[in-house]
Amino acid sequence: MSDRDAGGTGTLSAEAAQTSTKLIYTANLTIESKDFDAARTALTDAVSAAGGYLESSNESSYTGSSRTLSLTIRVPQDNYASFLEAAAQAGNLVDKSEQVQDVTTQYMDIEARLSNLTAQRIRLQELQASAENLADLLEIESSLSDVQYQIESWQSQLDWYSQQVSCSTVYLSLDEVKEYTPTEESYLSQLSSALRNGWTGFVSGIQQLTVWVVGVWPVLVILAAAAVLLLVRKANQTGTPLCAELIYGDSNTRLTFPLEKDADYDVDTGYLTVHIKIQNGKLQSIRSEKNLLSALKKLGMDLEPVLCGGSDDWNQEREQWHSGANFFAVGPGQVLGYARNNYTMEAMNHAGFEIIRANDFIDGKVNPGAYEKYVITIDGSELPRGGGGARCMTMPINRTNL
Repeated sequence: MSDRDAGGTGTLSAEAAQTSTKLIYTANLTIESKDFDAARTALTDAVSAAGGYLESSNESSYTGSSRTLSLTIRVPQDNYASFLEAAAQAGNLVDKSEQVQDVTTQYMDIEARLSNLTAQRIRLQELQASAENLADLLEIESSLSDVQYQIESWQSQLDWYSQQVSCSTVYLSLDEVKEYTPTEESYLSQLSSALRNGWTGFVSGIQQLTVWVVGVWPVLVILAAAAVLLLVRKANQTGTPLCAELIYGDSNTRLTFPLEKDADYDVDTGYLTVHIKIQNGKLQSIRSEKNLLSALKKLGMDLEPVLCGGSDDWNQEREQWHSGANFFAVGPGQVLGYARNNYTMEAMNHAGFEIIRANDFIDGKVNPGAYEKYVITIDGSELPRGGGGARCMTMPINRTNL
């Protein structure tokens, strides 16, 4: 793999390069060494020289087997390339892959949101200072609390981006071996050789086949005619009706469908449902629905999904990892989820869901009954890291009286 495998980022424009382009670099290295202790020391020294630090370290070994060291390393982006070179010198580099993610758009979007929210907070503070009655003061304080919450949430995301941009992440595996893995021919070189050898073999095979066919063509014609007669005669003798056959699954399950009568068949393969239509003695169509939403639409249920993380692929992956799709349904249109997944909450709000903070609900500041659809958002930082969400943490309940 190339040294810089850009994860869908494309080529940056000169204008973007001159501005504060935000790139997140990630690398995966696999190194083997006959002198495990010396290699580990060399890697530790390389981390220190690059001004980085170990985010996590795990060494494992079993009785009578070699040792393995797994490291997660953070190094300043300016020293990222030099560190990879130094790390590769610690032993025999078996595998190396790199990815780069351009998050400039997401970073600038959050900065703009924070700027607008900060201006809104200043305006609310001015109104708070000039409030003339208690009702106005309470309403302003509620709005101010909500704006402050949004600022803290977006600032948390901005800080995360800044940390990932400023320090690149290197996942490194060091394996203790008695003999080094032989250096193999590069992938492109292997591919080129395979193409050359394959083409040479193909041409040679065609030439030999042509010579053979020219020599035996009378025999082939006679055999082909006999085979056709045999098949036709066998079909006429047995009287077996023509059938269509469907083969599916790991065990190659076979189902046959007679073609002599018009019929529609729905076959559950265990993975998807296959629809087969037979008409006028022929197989007219065989199809399957590409997804659940498509199938439901044809049944009259045209559902519009709310995408976890919104419309951006990168945000979808990040917020899905943070349990952005992990909601607990209290009732129809009434769910609980994490507040930290801002893009998901924004998509829910666009879909008609009122976003209600859990604290406001507990304190009685907001009545969910006033809304047809709503999301009650709960704070969480450590719980999402463990992969838990509102649905996972809820015991079975009886929704009859909810």
